[in-house]
Amino acid sequence: MVQLVTSPAKTGVSGLRRRLQRLMLVLAAVAGMANVAQAQGIAIDATNFPDVNFRTHVKQYDTDSDGSLGSDEIAAVKTIKVSIKNIADLKGIEHFTALTELLCPYNQLTTLDVSANTALTLLNCEYNQLTALDVSKNTALKALYCYRNQLTALDVSANTALTKLACFSNQIQADEMLALVNSLPTVTNGEFYVVDTQDSDEGNVITKAQVAIAQSMGWTVYDFDLKGQTAVEYAGVEEYVLTLGIPTNGTLTATPNGSVGEGTAVIITATPDEGYKLKP
Repeated sequence: MVQLVTSPAKTGVSGLRRRLQRLMLVLAAVAGMANVAQAQGIAIDATNFPDVNFRTHVKQYDTDSDGSLGSDEIAAVKTIKVSIKNIADLKGIEHFTALTELLCPYNQLTTLDVSANTALTLLNCEYNQLTALDVSKNTALKALYCYRNQLTALDVSANTALTKLACFSNQIQADEMLALVNSLPTVTNGEFYVVDTQDSDEGNVITKAQVAIAQSMGWTVYDFDLKGQTAVEYAGVEEYVLTLGIPTNGTLTATPNGSVGEGTAVIITATPDEGYKLKP
């Protein structure tokens, strides 16, 4: 805050002129400091971009080669493609708030925070090691490709604009698959690539009833053969109800619990109370 103190002895025009000159000098100095701070921007260093491979990629956006990203340089970045870069951490992506397309497949990502990238319309993070993915802030998203990860759940209820979703070869089934299907927006012609039945590691299971729900909201459900690059409409699997008795002197649980689709692996766990043991 700049405060002017008026001296009673200097009430003439020349005194006022001197005070105005001093004020102008102070304001110029403040503006100069602000311009310097703005010019410094986001330093391209290990603090802001800890992954060395991502940091190396980001340097190309430093068009004036001053070691930092100014506001104009950041605003100019609309697409980032970092496929097969052995990147384990995309921290720093949050600075690119004008980003509309992020393609980061075939890396080593275990987490991905795109909550600040609210302009995204395309996100491709396939072939990573993600166990969770939050796209609730990406309301402009039109296409999401997150297959070949380790996702156990996915919620796209905040994504009004979404018309393409490829999430096969993950671990989404039972209640989590039902929640995903129910979160799909109602569209005119949506494409939902949910399983790859040719993938021996496929963990997704969608039932016929769940397929019907997706279809009622305008989505065509596909079985996508990644190796053959072909897609066919998918009807879903039959649903069976798993019923467990309640034993005395112990507990019996199943994972997943409740209704399961055909071909779903069910793990049964029996735990005897203290002092008891399972019969051979």
